Amino acid sequence: MEDTPETRKEGLFITYKGKEYQYNEDVINFLCLGIDNSTPVEQANEIKGQGLADAIILVSINVESGKIKILAIPRDTYVPVKVYDENGKFLIEKNMQLTLQYYYGKTAEDSCELMVNAVSNLLFKVPIQRYCAINLEAIPILNDAIGGVDIQVLEDVEVGGKPYHAGDTIHLQGKMAEDYIRDRNTDQFASSMGRLERQKQYMTNYFATSMAQVKNDLTLPVSIYQSLQGNMYANISVEDITYLVPEMLDVSLTADDMSMIPGEVKQPDEHEAYMVNSEQLKELVVNFFYVEVL
Repeated sequence: MEDTPETRKEGLFITYKGKEYQYNEDVINFLCLGIDNSTPVEQANEIKGQGLADAIILVSINVESGKIKILAIPRDTYVPVKVYDENGKFLIEKNMQLTLQYYYGKTAEDSCELMVNAVSNLLFKVPIQRYCAINLEAIPILNDAIGGVDIQVLEDVEVGGKPYHAGDTIHLQGKMAEDYIRDRNTDQFASSMGRLERQKQYMTNYFATSMAQVKNDLTLPVSIYQSLQGNMYANISVEDITYLVPEMLDVSLTADDMSMIPGEVKQPDEHEAYMVNSEQLKELVVNFFYVEVL
């Protein structure tokens, strides 16, 4: 795309209901991706059939106010996906599930950049400054680094080969965390939405537990970051983490701080698709990321 004053303005300003809004530059957006494979992230795109973005979460940190917001994006959200051949040659842009966009990168960096562009376009060109993709092997590492996570089961689910029911309390350790946030009944319509609610719940509980641990050991985030090498690809640096940790010590994350893009699950063909309500999404984007130009 040609770099002009108009294209540079995209994402920094938005018009909604006759009013102009400017992007809040105190907000840093992190796109967090959970990739549905167990191989080292750098190799994910060398193996046919792997490298789908199973979890797509946008984490927004306001460094001025110290507030954090999380926007969950269903993996099956229907968006224009850029399709490439095995040599990295662009073929076509086609409306498909967002999860597929990660697959079409030739490298982990390409895949992350493609996902950043797709999510930004979905959110009316909102700037996304940082990204992080982790594979399945990273989940137990993250979970156990803070001593595990307690959750109250939201729906019937199988964890560690054992069935649990709504209302049960579990202390997630090791692969149990992966099971809890990934298990779903593929024969049940829209079961991915229940899984997304569990992912949101897990993130809330993980954040609370990790912040309690970090207050006792400010070096913990950097240690976790370093332990994920090979199972993570990110443009987040140790310097970024070192800067943000003190800013977030007094931040809390509740269910009110977590939203999902508005829409509904439909089945236009053999695969489910999450169809976005564009008008409601624009209102959410304005409230999340922008301030009115007075």
